[in-house]
Amino acid sequence: MAKIGTLNNAISEYRRNFYNIYHKSIIPIFEQYEIQRKNKVLFVVITCLILLAFILFMVVDICTNPNPNDGDVLKYILGTVALIALIFLPIHENNKFVSMLKNGCMMQILTAFGNISWVENVNMITDFELNNSDLFSTYNRRSSADSFKGVYKDVDFSISETNLKYETGSGKNRRIYPVFKGVVIKFEANKIIKNKTIIATRGDNNIKRNNPGLTVTIIGLVCYFVSCFFDQGLNLISIMVILFIGFIVFLACKIFMNQTNGILKREILSEVKLEDPEFSRKYVAYSSDQVEGRYLITPAFMERFKNIETAFGTHKVKCSFYRDSIMFAISTDKNLFEIGNLYHSLKDPKQMTIFFNELASILALIDYFKLDEQTGL
Repeated sequence: MAKIGTLNNAISEYRRNFYNIYHKSIIPIFEQYEIQRKNKVLFVVITCLILLAFILFMVVDICTNPNPNDGDVLKYILGTVALIALIFLPIHENNKFVSMLKNGCMMQILTAFGNISWVENVNMITDFELNNSDLFSTYNRRSSADSFKGVYKDVDFSISETNLKYETGSGKNRRIYPVFKGVVIKFEANKIIKNKTIIATRGDNNIKRNNPGLTVTIIGLVCYFVSCFFDQGLNLISIMVILFIGFIVFLACKIFMNQTNGILKREILSEVKLEDPEFSRKYVAYSSDQVEGRYLITPAFMERFKNIETAFGTHKVKCSFYRDSIMFAISTDKNLFEIGNLYHSLKDPKQMTIFFNELASILALIDYFKLDEQTGL
């Protein structure tokens, strides 16, 4: 309970710093952007009204002249272009304004949270790290929006708004399957984690839980050579060659695995039975070591895990403890880390409160593990 109280005090401190900077520094800047925002909204409204009037004129003209001629083809083209512009102009202008607002204010806002940098459209977390966490199934398309990187209380962390998809086929056979959309958070653990533990929302099938290990790879290769020798007929020499090849493959894989700190090894994860029945109804935990898994998933951690859901307004969260890192993946279709947009007054602090809750909940997780340094993990 003392740890939870300390964490709540830390969040209160973030809040005070955040709103001090917001009132002293950000509101005066927002007042300048508010003027630009109103001008842009006026431009969008007038342009959309003109486009709408043109489209209605085209519709009336086409309806009153049911027999089209060569000149009407141009009208159809212009009408279609006007309709596309009517749909996409408000979205385009909003995206431009949001990007301008973030570039003008984001770094100053982030001073309330310490040493944090922000970039757009950059993969702050590598594909190697995503794959090593086992939180995601196979993907071959990736894009990123807002990303943050920094050091908080001597802990390095990265945050990336990420969209993962798996694409197959081409042309008419092209298919795109969603794998993950939301925010990925990675930070250093306070100690080396000997095994792998994963927590996911029940029903989330986009995790790699049971991965084939080195043995399966060797068996596959040996079976391939066996099939080759079967074509020629088996004899004593053939069997000896197969065993020799299997031994060489095994030895080579072991040497390579040692040189890469064992990253080729994929543990078989089994379900961990948790003491909290409410948490277990919603989430499922897997670990390659039951004792360490239960030791990591403490009541205080479960409380912070549920707070992430509340802060991001989602019902799908997963987490991986692996090697020297902890990774969270929070699924959501919302645009995260927004500090304002074109169609809401910047004088309303609601969006800034949402931004604070999103970022503070992440830093509270880091605080939790920072305070947990003496647990002996």
